[in-house]
Amino acid sequence: MPRHALAICIIGLLAGWLHHAGILKPLGDALTEIRFSALSRPPTGAIVLVEIDAKSIAELGVWPWPRRIHADLIGSIDRLNPSEIAIDVDFSTPSNEIDDSALEEALRHARSTVVMAAFNQKRAAGFRDDGIVANRPLDRFRAHSWLASVNIEPDSDGYVRRYSYGNAIGGEILPSVAALYGGVLPTTATFLVDFGIAAQKIDRISVVDLLQGRIEARRLQGKKVIVGATAIELRDFFQVPKHGFISGTLLQAIGTETVLQGRALKATDRTVTVAGLALMALLMFAVRRRKWRIVLLGLALAAAFAEAGAFVLQAWRPIILDTSAWHVAVLGYAMLTIGQEIDLRRILLLVANMEKLHAQAVLDQVIMDSFEGIVVADDEGHIQAVSRAAAKILKPGERRHWKGHLVKDLVPAELAIPMREAVSACSQGLWEEGALCEMSLRGSGSSERVIEYMVTPSRLSGGVTADGLASADRFIVCLSFRDITDRRLAEKRLEYLARYDTLTGLPNRDHFMEALGDLLDREGSGAVLFFDLDRFNIVNDTFGYGMGDLLLKAVARRSQELLPPPHLLARFGGDEFAALWLGPVGIDELELMAQHLVEHLSDPYQVDGKRLSVGASVGITMLGEAERDPAIIMKNVDTALHRAKRAGGGSHCFHEASMDAALQARQKLEVELWDALAGQQFQVFYQPQFDLAGGMLIGVEALMRWRHPERGFVPPGEFIPVAEEIGLMDTLGEWVLHRACEEVARWPGTVKLAVNVSPAQFSRGDMTKIVAAALARSGLSAQRLELEITESLLIRENAPVQAIMSRLKTLGISFALDDFGTGYSSLSYLRKFPIDTIKIDRSFILGVPRDREAVAIVQAVIAMAASLDMGVVAEGLETQEQIDALRQLGCQRGQGYGLGRPQPAEELLGLLPPVRIADRSPGFPGARER
Repeated sequence: MPRHALAICIIGLLAGWLHHAGILKPLGDALTEIRFSALSRPPTGAIVLVEIDAKSIAELGVWPWPRRIHADLIGSIDRLNPSEIAIDVDFSTPSNEIDDSALEEALRHARSTVVMAAFNQKRAAGFRDDGIVANRPLDRFRAHSWLASVNIEPDSDGYVRRYSYGNAIGGEILPSVAALYGGVLPTTATFLVDFGIAAQKIDRISVVDLLQGRIEARRLQGKKVIVGATAIELRDFFQVPKHGFISGTLLQAIGTETVLQGRALKATDRTVTVAGLALMALLMFAVRRRKWRIVLLGLALAAAFAEAGAFVLQAWRPIILDTSAWHVAVLGYAMLTIGQEIDLRRILLLVANMEKLHAQAVLDQVIMDSFEGIVVADDEGHIQAVSRAAAKILKPGERRHWKGHLVKDLVPAELAIPMREAVSACSQGLWEEGALCEMSLRGSGSSERVIEYMVTPSRLSGGVTADGLASADRFIVCLSFRDITDRRLAEKRLEYLARYDTLTGLPNRDHFMEALGDLLDREGSGAVLFFDLDRFNIVNDTFGYGMGDLLLKAVARRSQELLPPPHLLARFGGDEFAALWLGPVGIDELELMAQHLVEHLSDPYQVDGKRLSVGASVGITMLGEAERDPAIIMKNVDTALHRAKRAGGGSHCFHEASMDAALQARQKLEVELWDALAGQQFQVFYQPQFDLAGGMLIGVEALMRWRHPERGFVPPGEFIPVAEEIGLMDTLGEWVLHRACEEVARWPGTVKLAVNVSPAQFSRGDMTKIVAAALARSGLSAQRLELEITESLLIRENAPVQAIMSRLKTLGISFALDDFGTGYSSLSYLRKFPIDTIKIDRSFILGVPRDREAVAIVQAVIAMAASLDMGVVAEGLETQEQIDALRQLGCQRGQGYGLGRPQPAEELLGLLPPVRIADRSPGFPGARER
């Protein structure tokens, strides 16, 4: 058999096999859908859809509706005299008796035939079997209605093309809605739906319009009604040819119309396909000697004739002619004809050139749109492609088409030279892949850009020309680069932030510790000075953190004047600074430096129009051979700084080995304080307060004492500061308040109780609730309780403190201002806060009566308190001479060792009821020798 005849047979057989294997089904379906789109057949008008649409759901409520609505709907439809009513809604499960009874009554009294939906449903996951569940209406509904199957089965591609005459549901074959309305016997056979029927012309009525009587009776009279969901949110939608996604209800209507119009389509069998392929093969044998143009025209006419015949047949009769295999055979025969006529080598060359052009166009576009700078040049230095980013970086503002220009017109010499060298190396076989390089380019003006670039040469094979001749190899070079100026600036900024303090510009802790470690590794000599500011918190609390930041900048500038390079000055955070002295240095020199630092930093500052004064404390340690660990060195100098601050501040202190022992003792004390709280080692002592004029015991001040199991009584000045630092003071203060209230409430008489309140209790606790609980639990009258506060509390935010004090005043308690005159802006507190009593600090009492200035100050305070209707208590009365002088100056109350030492409640009870001064001379009840 000649080669051409063999090819004709092979093409025909291949087309037949593809059709038989189902591979051409998508093509056949697509052709059928095209014919549906070209055909438009009007509906019979016998079908009316009553839609459960979005409008109805919006007005009647969220789906599912109560069944009384469905009952009303059946009644509303039935009154308009339809022939039949089919309801595509699931009524297989009971709802409630009232609604179900309403629906049953509507079905019983309906004059029209009512059809209800039944369907098979796959059992939900989680059951022991994956069988099929038959969903049918409840027996009470089936007794008054007909059943119809509403199952719809999509094809494998998701499209619905077929509709069944019936389905086996629950052991019996039920007719589909289409079969029931079309009068066809129910079987499980299927037919192809005619989607050429104009679905948009089927009459549709909204449920809510029907229920509200807005529909003319003639639209339903004698019609077959289908009720179902068309709202998108109910998700009863299917994809079909021509119409796209439609509701299941509309699909039921189109299927019913198909049956009513006798348009149940059937596809031709394989015999027709094989016969057509055989006929085409015979025609190809007959025209094989004709010119190729005539053969191609004949093939095109054959394909058009076949498709026209299929269209006419589908429009005239309910038959779908599958022409997919014929079109494939036509295409194969056309390719065979062209292949014989045209030289294969030229075809391949043409295809290759087209692919090359397409690839080049794509590559040019990719390069043009690249975010990076890209310049591609040939071995003669002509630009072949360039990205917009490259032109923008290298020639900003100059817009032109750079392709074909020389590299030197666009690329600076610093980049052009590596490109030329790369081409040369590649042509000699010496090129080795390089790494990313970096360089700086001077831009317009004085700006400088940092460029990261890479040069890559490539060899292009010459290939074969159209004449079959070999062409020489060529070379191209690609320069790819990006502007990393912003990245380098960001890296420098991050490096700076990692090593420097952003507020003062000084090196930070990490920078300092790194320098200290390097110095120790080199076994260099030097010293570390660690200092912070005294009274800095007062500035923050009084003027705000913004003023505190300005003060820290000023401190940094002064410190740099005293510690210039090469010595390293750093800020550790807050108000802490450290200096690394480089080089040999003696103790005398360090001591002098520390004194200058304290004096210089203690001079007043003029900051933002305000005069600020702070002090400084310095800890010092020398770098020697004994210790080479930076962390331990900083711990030592920190210990020295704390020693200097405990000494009162404004001083310096060298680290000594004994300090480590003191630090350990301090840490031990912290642990023992917590144990003491748990072990109930604290007691309340009471220091009496007397009426200086009458000598009567009128009040006591509650003071906390710690009886250590080994050391005995620990001095308050030793453990109270530690308790404040570790956050224990607010808990201890609350305990003292409760204990003192309980004890004093049991005493006879009306002795007043004064209890100290720390700032921590105000800031971290609900003082109003705590005091109210203490009074309620103890039964002590609020008028007998006086809370003593210090000026350090009042320098905080005024509004919150005022609010708390006002709430406490409403309980009936009073306030005393302790240590008056030793703080900051004392007189303003007497006006802003509800103070009842002023306690004159013992520092003013010490000079009375011999120091005239002290007497004048005390007298002025007493007079001021009298004018403000405040009480006065003199603290620290130790001698009879001081007692007599304060009585003569008009002071009302006094306390001190000259009147009575702090003592437990059981000892103080001996002084009750109050005893006059004259009865115990010299001194007051409870007085002891110091």
